[in-house]
Amino acid sequence: LALDLIVRIASGILDNSANEKVRRVKRGGAAFQKVEVFDSLVHLLEAGGFVLLVEEGEPVVRFPTQASLHLLGELRAMAAQTSRRLKPPVDAAPAAALANRELKVFCKAS
Repeated sequence: LALDLIVRIASGILDNSANEKVRRVKRGGAAFQKVEVFDSLVHLLEAGGFVLLVEEGEPVVRFPTQASLHLLGELRAMAAQTSRRLKPPVDAAPAAALANRELKVFCKAS
């Protein structure tokens, strides 16, 4: 899910905020395309402090050093919670098993 990528990006920054490499994500990458197809997720990143810009001719998303790590933590928590809500439970029975309407006959044992 695109939300999982947002969680991973935010976690990387929060875990290693001094590293400039984790603060920059290429927008042209295949993974980020999953996020970018949803305008609302791009707006969510911007609301969380990320900036969309072009560096050395390449479109990127950057989390500036002066941006709030607290706000980024809130963004990560919200994205993780929403992602969990959207995923089916691991122990959920497959739909085919739930739709089994085979006739079963039970007889009392004598």
